[in-house]
Amino acid sequence: WVQEAEASMVDLGTLGGPDSDARALDASGTIVGQADINADEARAFIFRDGTMTDLNSLLENPEGWVLTGANGINEVGQISGTGRINGIKHAYRLDPVLEGPRVSTPVPGIPGEEAVLHVIGARPGARLTFVGGTGRGTPHPVPGCPDLTVDLSPAQVLGESVVDGNGRAEFRGRVASWLSGRTIYLQVVDRGGCKSSEVRTYAVP
Repeated sequence: WVQEAEASMVDLGTLGGPDSDARALDASGTIVGQADINADEARAFIFRDGTMTDLNSLLENPEGWVLTGANGINEVGQISGTGRINGIKHAYRLDPVLEGPRVSTPVPGIPGEEAVLHVIGARPGARLTFVGGTGRGTPHPVPGCPDLTVDLSPAQVLGESVVDGNGRAEFRGRVASWLSGRTIYLQVVDRGGCKSSEVRTYAVP
């Protein structure tokens, strides 16, 4: 691997067996893949904060699943891969369990083109407000929610969207051409439930 800046290599380790295979990386540096637990069996893993974890240990309700590999992770933390149910191979999508909404970075996020922001973990039926800014600033209180703030400066309302029955929503808009080369900050607010997402940072190409 060659690039202009120096790169470093990190050994992710295994889950006790001889081999591991990293298959996807998100913008925050979280890695998913497959790692051996012994010479004959492999499990799906997630690697973050310097630690490899068997994804099976994070399942709330396994219901007979054994996750044997993870092939992809998106910007809201959903993971896809393959596993077995009662010995039969199936594909899966793993959704994180969240206490509030989580927003993605713009997809595809190219200046001058339409992009989509995806949200998961929101209250079904809630009306979300999408807020953007070019910096972090003094937290601004959200009316009607004493402990809720928007942490962007200047904070600009981008639009609204209604959450579907699965806790998902999306917002479509255009990334302004003048934002090229700048960092933008995004947050989603559910004023009815007094919840907000963490601030998402995106470096516009």
